[in-house]
Amino acid sequence: MAQSELYIQLLSNVHPPRPPGMSTPLLQHELVRETVLPCLHWRHPDTPLESELRERFGTEQISCGLEEFKQHVIRQLDKIGQQKPEKSSAAQSACDFIFIDAAPEDMHLTEKLMRCLQEYDFCDISVPLQDTRSALDAMRDLEENYREADIVLLLYHTASQAWVREHLLNCRKAQRKRSFPHHLIAVCQDRPENEKGIGITLRNLQVFYCPDLLAEPCLQTLVGQIKGKVQA
Repeated sequence: MAQSELYIQLLSNVHPPRPPGMSTPLLQHELVRETVLPCLHWRHPDTPLESELRERFGTEQISCGLEEFKQHVIRQLDKIGQQKPEKSSAAQSACDFIFIDAAPEDMHLTEKLMRCLQEYDFCDISVPLQDTRSALDAMRDLEENYREADIVLLLYHTASQAWVREHLLNCRKAQRKRSFPHHLIAVCQDRPENEKGIGITLRNLQVFYCPDLLAEPCLQTLVGQIKGKVQA
């Protein structure tokens, strides 16, 4: 019941083993009353109820054919669906997997940005493997993240232009192994001298100039772009 949205009870005069004085329909009825579930009680018109059940359920029961009862169920489910609160855009965006990549000298920024994005309700986030004692493990981790991520954020801080180009090409390689392209590949640069460009264009690639990536104005711009790509 805890995982249900609607409780449907089929009424009859069948008597399976129960404690004296407690029939199966009444036991079920008492249990569901302890929840907040909407209920539908159905019995076939050709099945008369005992007086005790008839008095307990009264007008709550629906006596009709099965096909007609199906329509009652559909209408009730539609009503329940209309009453559900709409998910916020942040909650919808949180379903996407975000990978934040940076050069070794900028790795401290990835953890900080991850915590900032978590405050915006993004929860599926990854950063590069910190233990780089094994170059092979680090490479595999990078490849897996590029393949699994829906959104890739490259931090163009103190990294070289060659580093950014190499990792954008890694994105392109990873897209061949995906069933659909990355929703967004964002290069976040914080220095005016980086604005000369990186010389690569990719599907869904965007370059953001953020003097302070962790400042609220830059974060809001980045978050807005992520949400826009997810909802598109």
